[in-house]
Amino acid sequence: MKTFVGIDPGKSGGIATITDNEASGVMATVHGMPADPRDLWGLIVAISRCAPVEAVIEKPFVHVGGKMGPQSAFNFGGSFFTLRAFLIAADIPFEEVPPQHWMTAMECMTGGDKNVSKRRAEELFPGLHITHATADALLIAAFCRQSGIASR
Repeated sequence: MKTFVGIDPGKSGGIATITDNEASGVMATVHGMPADPRDLWGLIVAISRCAPVEAVIEKPFVHVGGKMGPQSAFNFGGSFFTLRAFLIAADIPFEEVPPQHWMTAMECMTGGDKNVSKRRAEELFPGLHITHATADALLIAAFCRQSGIASR
């Protein structure tokens, strides 16, 4: 049994897990990004207990301008580094992957349209309730599972 984690950092992001279990098959769970750092830490610790576990976190491509102002860029970066620190503290191996990399591999280049990733996640996991907030995280977890990138 192995658990793969996908993390889409940011307030409107999420965390998803996919567990391969020989007895019960594939199980997937999705969580919106906890607003409180203590809740986030609790979720990361709970995931770390699913050993063996590996994760992929979306590497931010942050530039100030366009739709993201300086405060938004700062908040997004802060969330990313908090998540990295929590993964390290929980001893979860992880890789940082730019959005273009996992989107290409998962065949869901969105061009900014979140409906594209939501539809793709629903295709791959038909019985799971998926929202715009959790679709990317689930696809990142599927990418982690497919590529084995974090276990290299």
